Amino acid sequence: MRLNVSLFTGIIAKGLSVKERDGQKDFLKIGRFVLSYRLLPLLKKQLVISKIEIASPSVSIRKEKGGKYNLAISWRSLLRNLEAFRPEPKSLPVSVVADRLLIRNASFGFCDEEKGLPDIAIALDAEFKRGLRKGWQPPDGFWSCFLQGDQSDTERP
Repeated sequence: MRLNVSLFTGIIAKGLSVKERDGQKDFLKIGRFVLSYRLLPLLKKQLVISKIEIASPSVSIRKEKGGKYNLAISWRSLLRNLEAFRPEPKSLPVSVVADRLLIRNASFGFCDEEKGLPDIAIALDAEFKRGLRKGWQPPDGFWSCFLQGDQSDTERP
C-alpha cells in the first residue's frame, strides 16, 4: 500500500487490501482512495470535503465446501462484535460537509462452491453529488446515481 498525505491536496492511498482467511488472496481490494478537501474552511473549524473517490474496489466472497466462508472472521463473530460496539453519540468538533462521492469500476462477486446458491457478479459505477451533512435530507431527484449490474446464475448440478 502506498499512502500520500498532503495539507494542500488531501489523502491518496493506493493498493489497499484485506486478505482472505488463507492470507493469500484478496477478500477486499481498493485500487485507489482519494479524499480531497478545501483548505480555507479549516480556519473556521469546517471540514469541507470536495471529493471522496474510491476507484476499482472489489469484494470477493466465497462459500467453501463445508459451509465456511473465505473471510478471516465469521459472520456471527462480526455481527456480535458490531452489536457490542455501540459508542455514545457525540458531535464532532468540526462541521463536516462532503460535495462528491465517486465509486468507479467497483465489483462484487459471490461464489458458492457447493452450488447451493447462485454465483453473483455485480459491477457498479456511482456518483453522489452535493452537500452531505449530518441531518440533511435531499429533495426528490437530487442524487444522481448510475448503477450497472450483471447477475449471473450458474447451472446447478
